[in-house]
Amino acid sequence: MKNFLLALAFIFVGTTLSAQNDTDYAELQKETLKVEKKALIADAMILTNDESEEFWPLYDEYNDAKLKIQEKFLENMKDYFERNTQITDHEATKLWNDKMELDNDLNKLEKKYFKKMIRNLPPVKIVRYFQAENKIDAMISAKFAMNVPLLGDLDI
Repeated sequence: MKNFLLALAFIFVGTTLSAQNDTDYAELQKETLKVEKKALIADAMILTNDESEEFWPLYDEYNDAKLKIQEKFLENMKDYFERNTQITDHEATKLWNDKMELDNDLNKLEKKYFKKMIRNLPPVKIVRYFQAENKIDAMISAKFAMNVPLLGDLDI
């Protein structure tokens, strides 16, 4: 577990590779994070060969679906921050509702994949996976939160 936490911290140091533009760099970071996250999960899981055959396809499906949900929310947020202005009460309410929808969609997805995984994997290992997944998500969320201004501070 100590190695897991050290590796998790390493993810967030960032990469210093150059890219042609911001979009290329963001894509490079996303792919790097995806590979490093999978390695962390592999280190945390301690799966048998048979368990690996069942787990990894479901892991990939789950993370692809999760990314689609998260990207939809981030695209909605991006619009507010690109304008670099105060948002209206209506827009703030929509942003809040979008966040609640994100949380709800992610919870539904976790429940769906827990049910899929429990068919062929021990519950303890499934819970361990979601625990590791949540630790990684918390680190990513913390890094993201540090770069997102509070509403009302957008014009600073």
